[in-house]
Amino acid sequence: MGKVISQSEATFCSPYITNSQMKVTQSWANVTLDPNAVASPCGSIAYAFFNDTFSLSSNSMQIPID
Repeated sequence: MGKVISQSEATFCSPYITNSQMKVTQSWANVTLDPNAVASPCGSIAYAFFNDTFSLSSNSMQIPID
């Protein structure tokens, strides 16, 4: 919900509360995250939701995807 909360307030995220439990070390902007801070988003759904990455190439040349 965009509100900063403490670990004790994040019990609804159990068992994936902190950045280290989510196995996240950097933000999308490559900023190093505090491993003990509450992850955003947190929880089992956020942990299980995958982020596919695609790349295309032809004759060893990368084709940009927009």
